[in-house]
Amino acid sequence: MEICLKILVNGHVQGVGFRHFIWSNAKKLNLKGYAKNLPDGRVEVVASGLNDSINKLIDIIKNSYFDIEDIKVEQLYNCSFDDFRKF
Repeated sequence: MEICLKILVNGHVQGVGFRHFIWSNAKKLNLKGYAKNLPDGRVEVVASGLNDSINKLIDIIKNSYFDIEDIKVEQLYNCSFDDFRKF
């Protein structure tokens, strides 16, 4: 089943290659969407694709070597992306 989730990642995730890490893994998992820095220091990831693949991405984030303090997940609807980008 295809879903779309917004994943807000809090921690030391800006200026350390985190968005590239997300982009690389999202591409491997055939996800579409984006990863971008937010002004408050968090990274927003919007991922669209198979439920299992998005759950794998969340597990990859949780088990990464980055200093993750908190992850918040929210379901989105009507997502339409051509590929996965980093901003």
